[in-house]
Amino acid sequence: IMKFPNQRYAGETIDALASHIDLIDTICDVLKIEPPNTSGQSMLPLEDYEREYICAEYGQNFTSMSGPGSYDQESFDPAIREQLFTDFQCVRSTSGKYIQTSNGREEFYDIINDSSESNNLIGSVNSSILDEYREVLDTRLDTLPSPDSATGHPSRDEINELDQSAKERLKELGYL
Repeated sequence: IMKFPNQRYAGETIDALASHIDLIDTICDVLKIEPPNTSGQSMLPLEDYEREYICAEYGQNFTSMSGPGSYDQESFDPAIREQLFTDFQCVRSTSGKYIQTSNGREEFYDIINDSSESNNLIGSVNSSILDEYREVLDTRLDTLPSPDSATGHPSRDEINELDQSAKERLKELGYL
């Protein structure tokens, strides 16, 4: 849910895939300022916004479940530990989801007919479909900006590049 100035787009919704990484680019678009170096895209104008795929990742250093001091990973059964504490990246479309883990495991789900993702189709899905998802993920990973640190957050320099008027406008909108 987003609220724009002057009730712009009030009550409108989109059915397209959207990702949280698109929010900063959208906010910058509303403010008419250059967005920082992200892999997102503005959702404006809403009627033209579309994404064929979205990507996501999970890194065990970034979650409350497996962050420092949360759990003793060695206390879990090895099979369970592998499921809970394995980094992964995924790419999702409106019909499928491909997952690639840091230990080499792959998964593919038909999210139209299996929304709970309980039937891994990796051994039976058409190889050209898998290749398409793999290519999308590889391309996304190759184009990600270099993070300032292991957190993956933009550097302080990138944040400080916003001019004072942009910072004031973001503050007025409640983002700073």
